[in-house]
Amino acid sequence: MKSFQMFKVTPFACAAVMMMAAAACTNASETEVDEEGDRVATDQQELTTDGQVCINVQRGTSGQVEDATLWQSAPIWTDDINERLKTGNSPDGGYARSLIRFDLSAVPAGATVVSADLTLTQVYKEGPDATTDVLRSTGAWSEGTVTWDSFGGAFDPTPVASFTAVGDGGAGARTVTVRALAQSWVSNAAANHGVGLDAPTDMTPTEFRSSESPYVDQRPALALCYTTCDDGVQNGEETGVDCGGSRCNACGGSFTYSAIYTNSATVNTTNVPISLSGGTTVALGTCGLPGAWGLGDTYIRLYGPFGTQVAVNDDNCGNLSTYLTYTVPANAGGTYVIRAGCFAAANCSGNVVYTMY
Repeated sequence: MKSFQMFKVTPFACAAVMMMAAAACTNASETEVDEEGDRVATDQQELTTDGQVCINVQRGTSGQVEDATLWQSAPIWTDDINERLKTGNSPDGGYARSLIRFDLSAVPAGATVVSADLTLTQVYKEGPDATTDVLRSTGAWSEGTVTWDSFGGAFDPTPVASFTAVGDGGAGARTVTVRALAQSWVSNAAANHGVGLDAPTDMTPTEFRSSESPYVDQRPALALCYTTCDDGVQNGEETGVDCGGSRCNACGGSFTYSAIYTNSATVNTTNVPISLSGGTTVALGTCGLPGAWGLGDTYIRLYGPFGTQVAVNDDNCGNLSTYLTYTVPANAGGTYVIRAGCFAAANCSGNVVYTMY
């Protein structure tokens, strides 16, 4: 297998200061405000490119690519070595579709795809402009054996993207974004059977360079950039630095304390600040979370940015240990403080674990 060409964008420096915390992340809001003042969901936000790795998958450049043309008029013919991929209808060849698959095995399974652009080089088109659809292939195929009949039209009918094939001899690069589809391949939400090029209403043929073309730079290419959970930057869908979101471990940390005479966690407490954004839920305690433990009667209070108590718990998990959750109001993000102590004048100790999501 050929090696992939890739580069990593140098991330900006970032740091989170946590007193007595073994690990922590700075949360970012799950929503942002658009230009008209409406709140938009995380998956609608522009994904940050800090810390991204980029690859260009193109036969002869890097990675592996397969492609072939399917002919309705020659349903058992494998057209896999042609220097051109075809769509539309022609008087001689009839109706044609094409298949392309890019090997993305070099992308980590848990990565967040920041961008994925498919580029095809149109060589020629008879007749007027026509729309070409990019469809997700739902069936397995091999370049050396695939035919119209063996593939059987295994496409999701909803286009992933569409572009205009320029008519009257038009030529040039055609680029469309397929980020959502590439993300589903990388995260294994959908099998990577590639895409199809389809223009069923186009009454004249369109031709594109295939991976057999002698012009390497004009072969089908997928330019993909991604971020991971270990690049030291808050990016992709992460809600903190290398944590949170749908793909990375939950944000949080832990600290161990020992106390006595805290008057139910009001004096002589161990205080640890954590940064919470509006809409974030924090769960914390000496029980109920992996790694949490308590000896004696632990007691924990959570205070907001203005010094006001927002949550408290004494006994939970069926014993004298502590567990609580709190969801930060949308407009109340900031630095919160965990105050860990013991019930009344008792002595206690524990490992407080906290996680944000």
